[in-house]
Amino acid sequence: MPPDARFFEDILDGYVPLRISLRQCFARNGMDAAFLVITQAPVLHLPGRAPDAPVPLRLGDEVSGLIRRLAVITSHSSTSGLGEWRWQDGARRALSEDDRLAEPAFVRGLGWCRMAARTGEDTGHTTQVKTCWTVAGQDWGLSAPPGLSPLSKGTVHLATPRHLPSDGTPLPPIARALIEDWHL
Repeated sequence: MPPDARFFEDILDGYVPLRISLRQCFARNGMDAAFLVITQAPVLHLPGRAPDAPVPLRLGDEVSGLIRRLAVITSHSSTSGLGEWRWQDGARRALSEDDRLAEPAFVRGLGWCRMAARTGEDTGHTTQVKTCWTVAGQDWGLSAPPGLSPLSKGTVHLATPRHLPSDGTPLPPIARALIEDWHL
């Protein structure tokens, strides 16, 4: 694990687009990029609403759903994720960064700070995130197209409790909890 990476726990805000909730999480934790897992979170699909528009008081089945589990690699400018979700009306709709959590959601993750200084690269965040995960090896991260995709479109890489960091110390309890979240 890179020396400037750290595990974190946070609560993503509900009722605003997911991309805004993630940015707020970054600001609170002082991160530039993160790998995080969201489990069992109700979600709302409200296309065409302004990001700061309130959530309507009455919602039909066509807008509500549930994220069963979602692994996300995200930075200030890009997001890739793999997960399982379903919509209440049975539609096979995609999940997007513009969809909203229907309530605050607890998340665990692995975050990076000051990536440009560490990598010495003067490139966009997407390249830095890829560099970051290359440094981390195959123990943490995912391979997926940009955006949020069903699990069938890529692979999630998680360390297991028996894996040890390069210095030989056992995984911290929060790392084991992150792995268990994904395997619910």
